[in-house]
Amino acid sequence: MKKKTKKKLETLKEKFKNFWEEWINSKKELEFLLLQGGLTTSDLAKVFKVPRSVMYEMIKAIGIKPKRKKSTQWYKARLGKGILQSKERLLQWISKEIENKGRVNIKMLANQLQISPEQLKAHMIRLGIDPDEFKRKPTTILVPCDYCGNLHSRSPSEVKNQKHFFCSRNCYEKWKKEQRRS
Repeated sequence: MKKKTKKKLETLKEKFKNFWEEWINSKKELEFLLLQGGLTTSDLAKVFKVPRSVMYEMIKAIGIKPKRKKSTQWYKARLGKGILQSKERLLQWISKEIENKGRVNIKMLANQLQISPEQLKAHMIRLGIDPDEFKRKPTTILVPCDYCGNLHSRSPSEVKNQKHFFCSRNCYEKWKKEQRRS
């Protein structure tokens, strides 16, 4: 329980001592309303004009476990459509996309499924797939130093825009001196 919620609960207990005693005595009625009557914690919070978090803690304090309302989740509607139904189907679809387009990322895949990237990541995690595998990875190219020959990595744009590559400032200065001599 959050400290802030605890404080509010204690304040309410002191403020409404009679109310709290009546609240505890009416456990059966509250249980009926919550579990069989179809009311939610939020509904009760509106009736008693208290925050939902406080109402939830009050209900827990008298020993009632409120039933969570089952919301229709975004992926339930799409599960019947095949692609998101199982790990194998999703991976198979992703591999086809990679074959067709060369490389894919979460945003591209989510756009094709008409869901948000966060929703796709959440579903991938539910299915046991690591979404980080489909993050856009920076590509680097190994190039040799023009002075000593050691390999070091550079971005594709650096390779495209530069003629000479050096692993350190020392190598560059030594190479420059040799160029001046010749």
